[in-house]
Amino acid sequence: MFDILQLKSKSLDELQAIAKEMGIKAKDDKNQLVYDILDEQRLRKSIPPMRTARQNL
Repeated sequence: MFDILQLKSKSLDELQAIAKEMGIKAKDDKNQLVYDILDEQRLRKSIPPMRTARQNL
């Protein structure tokens, strides 16, 4: 997970690569991309992992 300072220190190319890995549409606005990545991280953290039927037993 990245924090805002880590993301802001990265180049636009690096941010676009991170966004692509996370399934975020690449943008040319560095600041917007930083906040999109932070938002996606927060969403992924708040969604509990799916449990398999075996784990429910």
